Amino acid sequence: MRILFIALGFFPNGLAISTRIVNYARLFHDCGFEVHVIADYTAEPVTGNEIQHFENCTYQAVTQAALNRNFKLSSRIFNANNSLKLVKKYIENNHVDMVVTSTCYDRFRKLRKLCSKHSLPLTLDITEWYDVSGVKYGKFNPFYMNYTRSMEKDFKTADKFFTISTLLHNYYAATGKETLRIPTILDTSRMPPFLKTENEKIRITYAGFSGRGKESFREILEALALLGENRKQIEVHVYGCSKAAFLARLGEDTGLFERVQETVTIKGRVPQAQVHEVFGNSDYSIFMRPNKHSNQAGFPTKLAESLTAGTPVICNDTGDIGLYLKNGVNGFLLPDSAAPTILSVFETILAMKPAETAEMRRQARETAEASFDYRNYIEPVKALFSSFCKASKEPGEGRP
Repeated sequence: MRILFIALGFFPNGLAISTRIVNYARLFHDCGFEVHVIADYTAEPVTGNEIQHFENCTYQAVTQAALNRNFKLSSRIFNANNSLKLVKKYIENNHVDMVVTSTCYDRFRKLRKLCSKHSLPLTLDITEWYDVSGVKYGKFNPFYMNYTRSMEKDFKTADKFFTISTLLHNYYAATGKETLRIPTILDTSRMPPFLKTENEKIRITYAGFSGRGKESFREILEALALLGENRKQIEVHVYGCSKAAFLARLGEDTGLFERVQETVTIKGRVPQAQVHEVFGNSDYSIFMRPNKHSNQAGFPTKLAESLTAGTPVICNDTGDIGLYLKNGVNGFLLPDSAAPTILSVFETILAMKPAETAEMRRQARETAEASFDYRNYIEPVKALFSSFCKASKEPGEGRP
């Protein structure tokens, strides 16, 4: 039985969404399915739309591009149309039993019609619900209007759903269709834990700098300022942006950065393949998210990545984070993101004994293996797809 997975973003490497797609491919393979991925982009040296091999799956990419490339709107529209053409061609020339797609609001209705035409069940993986406050021109943005219609109407025509959060699970389960919540998924067997560090100072890492107002760094700087001379025992590394972009996000608060800049180092972007080592060499990771709808609907990949490395996380309680992060056990779950609250955590970690820190790292890794390894979802996915399997062949019997 063969699954055609339609993936937004880069495959097999590149961005946070790439990690999810790769581990879905591993998950589906271990469920007994053949997997073919059609991705929007790849950074690999490929020629045209030739079929490539990655681990136990095959894939094609619509466009070969550099990871740091900024795509124009016209380019994204062109790419979405070419993706549909490639999907149509693959379905017409190969045996496919079901289709799974990322949250592709820009082409979903056409994809739904294509699947219906060929009697192919369609499962949708939903990972975001964007907030209007982060969109240029707000609710009058035509692409946001299209996105909202997709979330509230079009997506509900999918046959089954994977959702990344409880909020999205409850919303789409209300359609009466089978829905499975799958948070960030990783292959922990390929990501060894770092159960101790050798840093002279306590290293706190912030990775994945968001440019859409998804996260805030100002309160972290304020907490460092309140820490006074004790902040000399801490070093904060920021990954994912340039210093100029970081200061631009702070706006009028650049003076705050100047007060604590001896503690904060802007490290810039690193390849996705190095993220595990970055987290592993840190004593803690940190991020703060405003309590708004988009953050309740999404799930931070960096939480799973940090815990997998054995690195405790410091963050406030939004969305499903509290299902996995236990205060004082595998990190620090804050009731809010206020500077005094963050300050109290900084003071706590400065007073912690090595044995306490080691146990917290062990617990972090244990949580990751129990909650984020893709193998935990093999049986639930088999159960979700069981009705599709009955209507076709048994898993693993796909034909070319």
